[in-house]
Amino acid sequence: MADQSTSNQGYGQQDPSDSADEHNARDFHILARLARVSTAKLVQVKAVDTSAKTVDVQIMVNQLDGQNNSTPHGTINAVPYLYFQCGNGAFIADPVVGDKGLMVCCDRDISAVVATKEIANPGSFRKLSAMDGIYVCGLPAINDAPSQFVKVTATGMELQDKSGNSLVSSSTGWAFTGPVMFNNVVTAAGNLQLGGNVLAENGSEYAGTFNTSGDVVAQGKSLATHEHDYLKPSSGGVVVTPTSPPI
Repeated sequence: MADQSTSNQGYGQQDPSDSADEHNARDFHILARLARVSTAKLVQVKAVDTSAKTVDVQIMVNQLDGQNNSTPHGTINAVPYLYFQCGNGAFIADPVVGDKGLMVCCDRDISAVVATKEIANPGSFRKLSAMDGIYVCGLPAINDAPSQFVKVTATGMELQDKSGNSLVSSSTGWAFTGPVMFNNVVTAAGNLQLGGNVLAENGSEYAGTFNTSGDVVAQGKSLATHEHDYLKPSSGGVVVTPTSPPI
């Protein structure tokens, strides 16, 4: 027998009890075949093709031989990734290099279906292979916390982007954090309550015009009906009298 410690082959998984009788030998053969079955794998994304909607991934759990020597898996190329999609609508979030998530493995060769986007025969006779994996999603337990997200809670919804802008719902309505910029006319059915100033897009003083058929009130003073006091001379001195409302 060759000295496996100096060869390129690893140590096998069989131990002396596996050949002790026919039952043990049969169990060893069954387990050896099951070890070749791929169902679901934890993987890390190594490359992303957003045009083809595929990723290259590496299985994260290393292979072990009978002496617990580990061997990393190679890269599996062109694995389709998942969108949450119904009809022509989708929630789109492309994976990025470094993402760690779940790959599920189909029971037959899916290459012909992926290539034609139609019902087709399997591309080969392989079964339960990691070559027919689909990257499902990232797993929060093994990824860094996201900096932007859509979150559903028991009290409402929250939309947060990586720039710190957010939209949070509650029983009283929606709360915006961050500037809101509109390029077209916006119609609001209800009150518009502001916690800050009205500024131009670049943050400077607003130079546009406010048009309203109602009134503008500042510190209790009406723009439409306000009056001014002025000093009116009289025979007995100076009289303070109000002007008429603006025309």
